[in-house]
Amino acid sequence: MDLISFPFFLLSLAAIVGLRLPLPKLARQLVIFVLSSVFFASYYTTVREALPILGFIAFGYLAIYLVEKVSIRAVLPLFVVSITLVFAWLKQYPVMSLVVSQTDTPFKVVGLSYILFRILHLLVDVAQKATSCPNLIGYVNYCLFFPAFVSGPIQRYPDFKNEIEKKPDRLTSKDIEAALSRIFLGILLVMVVSTLAVDLCSVVQKKLYPHLSLETYRHSTASYLAVAASAYAVNIFANFAGYMHLIIGVMQLAGIQLPENFNQPYLAKNFLDFWARWHMTLSDWFKTYLFNPLMMRMTRVVSSEWLSPYLGSIAFFVTFFVMGVWHGTTLLFVYYGLFLGLGATINKLWQVYLAKAIGKPAYKDLVKRDWYYQLSRSLTLSYFATSLICLWIDPVRAGSFSWLRAGFVGFESFCLLTLLGMAAGVTYSATTRALPVATQNWSARRLEYARIAWLGLQLFLIVNVLLATGAKAPEFIYKAF
Repeated sequence: MDLISFPFFLLSLAAIVGLRLPLPKLARQLVIFVLSSVFFASYYTTVREALPILGFIAFGYLAIYLVEKVSIRAVLPLFVVSITLVFAWLKQYPVMSLVVSQTDTPFKVVGLSYILFRILHLLVDVAQKATSCPNLIGYVNYCLFFPAFVSGPIQRYPDFKNEIEKKPDRLTSKDIEAALSRIFLGILLVMVVSTLAVDLCSVVQKKLYPHLSLETYRHSTASYLAVAASAYAVNIFANFAGYMHLIIGVMQLAGIQLPENFNQPYLAKNFLDFWARWHMTLSDWFKTYLFNPLMMRMTRVVSSEWLSPYLGSIAFFVTFFVMGVWHGTTLLFVYYGLFLGLGATINKLWQVYLAKAIGKPAYKDLVKRDWYYQLSRSLTLSYFATSLICLWIDPVRAGSFSWLRAGFVGFESFCLLTLLGMAAGVTYSATTRALPVATQNWSARRLEYARIAWLGLQLFLIVNVLLATGAKAPEFIYKAF
């Protein structure tokens, strides 16, 4: 079931009506269970297709139940490793062929990655007595909650439980306007921005692949690569953030508040700040369940205060490498993990070096300067867009080329992306400074007319793109992860 479709509209309408009714807790859980089951079933044609993911959910519940009941320290790591291995087998990571034979037909495992995070979170928190094992229907609802099943956000179980059990606040006209505005913005990002970015990326890739297979080096190759990379970066943000706006807006109407997943990531001041703003619930999950435990374990072994920042660099590399590999099963995602790990490590080491070289007060003053922010932000976005090449490049169409030549093309493309980012950043900064000055003397009526005109322009763009694309929304990118 596509998130921008008539069936999802009907499901959302049923959720808004059903969850707004004054029902007891069990009845609300049953409503969510039915809605989530319908959404889940839309991705599977037969019960047999759904058995692997249902079995994974059942195994997870058994593990959580036993971790709570059995007070043996080895039980938790045993189940964490077992569940992770089962996940890797179902996703058919090539490395699993060394342990167990792979099936010829890939398993259909939509939403499995987000279910893994929820199960591991419950395992660890139940073992540490931070929460208790949920009842069966609450657990299934948590794993299959239809707005977050294929896309996240990754919500902690206690927060999820509180949201679905609490009595919804009275829906005011301001609440309706805010929710509809988010839904409208989501559709705009997906149907207009993402669609146009996908089309641009497709056109440029058709020109790029023949250039990559040429034996002679051409500067135009780097130009095509830079445009394709920037178009994909726009697409993945508009696609993902757009769907987040859509489901958060729908759930606001239903009286359930989902956690935010984006906070203007393309305005981030550095690479680590970027990942504190992009897919925030995923970053927070990895920080809580991988980075922090790893950092604590290393500081116990190495207690030197001088080495502490460098231990942080190692923890950042491991965390971001695992995060990158999580996105896919092929060798390209290993490269993606290396890109993310190196980016985080270099960022952290640079911060440590600069603070020691010029002193912390001077460093804090430097990062506040606009030129440094623009340069740092541009380098961050260029690096991110370059790393995303691992997600869309087709090695077969690209042909065979030397690593040296690939390095030249990639570096030149990175420089072009940085210059493009600097120009865009300066333009955006100047516009945001000038706009409040230009409108500060406007009356409330003029501002209202301006908002209406802006909404009208958005509606015009959406209608025209819908007509041009045959009303087909781009597929949700993160569903593949």
